[in-house]
Amino acid sequence: MCEEALVESLSVENACDIFGLADMHNAEQLKAHTLEFIMLHAHDVCETEGYEQLVRHRPRLLNECFRSLASQQLPLRCWARKRPRQS
Repeated sequence: MCEEALVESLSVENACDIFGLADMHNAEQLKAHTLEFIMLHAHDVCETEGYEQLVRHRPRLLNECFRSLASQQLPLRCWARKRPRQS
C-alpha cells in the first residue's frame, strides 16, 4: 500500500530519491516502476538534484539506470557510405 502511494506520487523531481529508497528497502516492484519512470523521463530527471545525489552517492544505482536505458534502445543502423573517388 505504501509502495502504491509512492508510485502514484512519482515525479521528475522525486524519482531518483524514490529509486534509492526502493533499493534500500528491497522494494523490487517499486524499484521497477521507478526505473521505468526514470527511463521514460531520463532527459528531465538528469536535470534534478536527486540525480546529482545519485551520481555522487549511489553510482551503482546510476549504473543500473544507464544499463537499463541502454538495453531499451534500438540498435543503431549503420549506413554504408560511399568512399569518395580518388583522382
